[in-house]
Amino acid sequence: MKLLLVDDDGDQLELRALTLAKAGYHISTASDVETALRVAADEAPDVAVVDLRLPTQDAGLRLIRGLKALNAGVRVIVLSGADPKQFEATAERALVEAVFVKGNASRRLVTYLKESEGSALRDRLAADGQLVLDVKVIPRSS
Repeated sequence: MKLLLVDDDGDQLELRALTLAKAGYHISTASDVETALRVAADEAPDVAVVDLRLPTQDAGLRLIRGLKALNAGVRVIVLSGADPKQFEATAERALVEAVFVKGNASRRLVTYLKESEGSALRDRLAADGQLVLDVKVIPRSS
């Protein structure tokens, strides 16, 4: 699964990228709205995990709208250090799959993504009636 991580805090971005890469995800990163939209257009991530304040909430909301305009099917997950109730009142909340409050968000995020992978495959199978998997065979491996 390809993930786009967006956070204007370089330390948070690096730590989260390492954690999610270790969990087996292909990671792309961006630290601002323009870069995030360019990366999303080039790489078509399955999931975008975005900080809500980039550095303002207006920038985060603009990013959410931009990601959905590029690809309506992209799953958007918001991370916020602010009170999530402020975000709940926005129109963009309807475009977002989940909201996590920063703190131990990386661990909860990995758990959430792993659990949702199975349901996403089941949904695709139900909709398409078939599921195509790419399998890599490595001779003489265990």
